[in-house]
Amino acid sequence: MNLRTRLSQEQGMREKRVAVTLPAEVIAGFGWAEDEVSARVREVLVMGLLRRHAVSQRKVAELLKLSLRDLCAVMGQYKVSTIDLTPEELHREVYTDFEQHQESQKPIHTVQFSERTLRPVPQLTHCSCGSCQVQ
Repeated sequence: MNLRTRLSQEQGMREKRVAVTLPAEVIAGFGWAEDEVSARVREVLVMGLLRRHAVSQRKVAELLKLSLRDLCAVMGQYKVSTIDLTPEELHREVYTDFEQHQESQKPIHTVQFSERTLRPVPQLTHCSCGSCQVQ
């Protein structure tokens, strides 16, 4: 059983208090006030789990007591992508949407992506519909 399975199966996660001793320079280096260190360390550890795909975004929001909207901002601070798809998953998602629009005869957007980032998360570079503000 992997970590993500174990974490998702636990209904009410028990809290565990851990004491960590850090040099004052470390805390100062992050710019944290002493009273926020505990919350920030929790944030760093939980974001590490998210980056490793050990927990879902919903679970992270729950653990950090954030709304999903606020979680997106925190993920940005830690440079964790909110959309984390492999190129194959992205193709499947786009293709599925394309098929649904074709069946309904509604106009769709034709989109081109670039693979500029280190992770396989595409960035929108062009839309042919004429109404999007993408350049």
